[in-house]
Amino acid sequence: MRDPHVVVLHYRLEIGPQLTFSNAPAVEHEVAAFRLRLADGHLRVELKDHFPTEGAARLEVEPCLRSWEIATAIQEGPDAIRFEFERAEVIDRDPPPPGGSVAITSDPATLFCVGEISTVRVSRTKYPDPPNRFTASPDVVAMWGRYEGYRAGREPLPSMAFSCLWRIEKVAGGRRQAASRFSIEYDVLHGLGYLVSEVGDDRTGRKPTSGPGQRPHTPAEVAWIEAVVKKLIKRAGEWAADPAASWPLITMGDFPRP
Repeated sequence: MRDPHVVVLHYRLEIGPQLTFSNAPAVEHEVAAFRLRLADGHLRVELKDHFPTEGAARLEVEPCLRSWEIATAIQEGPDAIRFEFERAEVIDRDPPPPGGSVAITSDPATLFCVGEISTVRVSRTKYPDPPNRFTASPDVVAMWGRYEGYRAGREPLPSMAFSCLWRIEKVAGGRRQAASRFSIEYDVLHGLGYLVSEVGDDRTGRKPTSGPGQRPHTPAEVAWIEAVVKKLIKRAGEWAADPAASWPLITMGDFPRP
């Protein structure tokens, strides 16, 4: 092709074991560079800007899709939905004269898969909407990747949670700065730091402990840590979408007592 132009990208919706969609109506969404339509398990992304290659078009579109995947997974569980690339429609805006030859190339598709989680299957009558105020920034992607690893049994709870806490503190410049920047009650961050650093046994502890902290986490503590980590990831994505916004304060009262 002498002047290739990507017109449409096609994706297949992959659904995790915890979800089904029954007679879900189509979802449509539009941003500056593209418009998309999800219907019958197929996502059609129509490009409005010019992209000469499949790879360039996917680099524009797939951060939005990743935000959609993670925002849904925070609510429904890891790997709830995933958009798997299928093909691109490409036209030539400057075709050769009759009798000429063209060479057509396509970037190889890169697919990312994560482990499945066995949970109760829930039926939904509508697809999740693309998030308007959530962005899967590199920090959000890293934090969610650690949480997925924990849920899949690849990492202990304390090290995963500490990594997420460390990341938002690093971005903000400290724990109190993180509490202020992300509108989180300091006691939430302090409580998370204590449970993942000072409590645990030789098998699950993030570091060696002694005294009353040398014990396994209780089921209530595990549930609390999981809930806080998911809330931190969600708030990090909200902040990435709009750092100037005023977000409701996340408090200790938002979570079950550990």
